[in-house]
Amino acid sequence: VCVCVCVWGAVLNPQPGERVLDMCASPGGKTTHVAALMKGTGKVVSLDRTESKVAIIRRLALDLGLPNIECFKADSTQLVPYDESLFEDAEGVGEKKQKKKKK
Repeated sequence: VCVCVCVWGAVLNPQPGERVLDMCASPGGKTTHVAALMKGTGKVVSLDRTESKVAIIRRLALDLGLPNIECFKADSTQLVPYDESLFEDAEGVGEKKQKKKKK
């Protein structure tokens, strides 16, 4: 898990003062890593649909001294309306390409 979190932070490359939204924040590794990369500035909004998990992230942020994290109980799948037309141009994304058979 640590490798994935570190890669995620490097790819996102958050800068001090920016705003980041973590829509599936539990257990808090992504949120705290990004907040630390931002040197405690800016804002990381951390969402999870389970209150007990949100409480764990809040505690982790406090323990690590990261004041730029705000945690909320929210189901991110319900926050943004799904619109299938957004994916019309993404035909074949995520599908395995089939090799053409030689004759």
